Amino acid sequence: VNDIKRSRYCLQVSVVVIYTLLKKAHAESGSALSVLDWLYEAAKHSQMCFYWKMILNFEVLQLIYIRSIRESNFELYLASLTVCICRWG
Repeated sequence: VNDIKRSRYCLQVSVVVIYTLLKKAHAESGSALSVLDWLYEAAKHSQMCFYWKMILNFEVLQLIYIRSIRESNFELYLASLTVCICRWG
């Protein structure tokens, strides 16, 4: 059980760190868009932004999947699997 908690915590920390770095890059760009909108627009032109957008989306999807299992929320479970299959299936 401790390994599962530690893995989930590491995943949460990595999402927070990625988002913090994206907020910093967004602030330096001076864009009027929100952070995620800016990232989606930048991903169209930059391979690095596309990579970070993909990683952030995948990690958030993993957290949603884990939450659905922990809360025994079948609707959230199905939604997370559907998104995972549609995007990466």
